[in-house]
Amino acid sequence: LGSAYFRRSETHKKRFIRGWPDIFKWLMAMQKYNVHLNYEKGALFWSIVEKVFDACIFVYEIPLVDADILEFAVRAWIGRRDEGNIDRYAGQPLIACLGQLRLGEELPEAELKIVALRLEKALDACDIDMYDLTSIIVTRLTEMMERNSKMNARPEEGILHHSGVMSFLMGLRWSWP
Repeated sequence: LGSAYFRRSETHKKRFIRGWPDIFKWLMAMQKYNVHLNYEKGALFWSIVEKVFDACIFVYEIPLVDADILEFAVRAWIGRRDEGNIDRYAGQPLIACLGQLRLGEELPEAELKIVALRLEKALDACDIDMYDLTSIIVTRLTEMMERNSKMNARPEEGILHHSGVMSFLMGLRWSWP
């Protein structure tokens, strides 16, 4: 479901908004209990997560600042490597949440500290810190650039995702507790 689907009818938007709490509960449960791994080694799940959060950005941005959703977004970003050493994750949830937290804007120091604390709590809940998150981003960027240079390919969308998150983190660097 893309933005055009929701633009066509206010009813479609309202249904999504009403269903969001249940959609999110199902996504969390599938991730928590590793049910998502039963379908294409998790690739299908992460693809759906990306699309759901895309729709959420367009239709219903308000819940993205919720602590549980931010924690889910961090867990989605962390993902996991499957037995074929393929990195399975979703970037859109974290990008959507960070966008909601208005990290790209000039914010007063007090607001930046609040945003940094929210993100720190989500990272703590996932047993990582800002340095671990940065390390994940650097590793993925390195792998993507190596893959692109070997294939003489256009930059992957993931490079933009990772670069976007890094720019958000850089905006927070002086506010980090």
